[in-house]
Amino acid sequence: MLSRDEIGIQVEKGNLEHLFLVCDANVFDVAPTRVTLRFNDRQAWKVNPEWDHCNILALGSPGTVIQIWEYPAGTVTETCGLLL
Repeated sequence: MLSRDEIGIQVEKGNLEHLFLVCDANVFDVAPTRVTLRFNDRQAWKVNPEWDHCNILALGSPGTVIQIWEYPAGTVTETCGLLL
């Protein structure tokens, strides 16, 4: 489960085919919010702070390795760049 609202994804090896953000899954019988994250044109996102219990669902070819980064507030810019 993600603990911050600003995240980044880096593919270290393999081929990432689909990337989803799934929030509120199985919490008080609320239907989950699922958002497709477009990872080809960016690698950082701001998650809606009103969404809770968010997880990343990554689907790729066998052996694919990704890193998930959680950044402090204010690290991801409005254009989804990073202020590092």
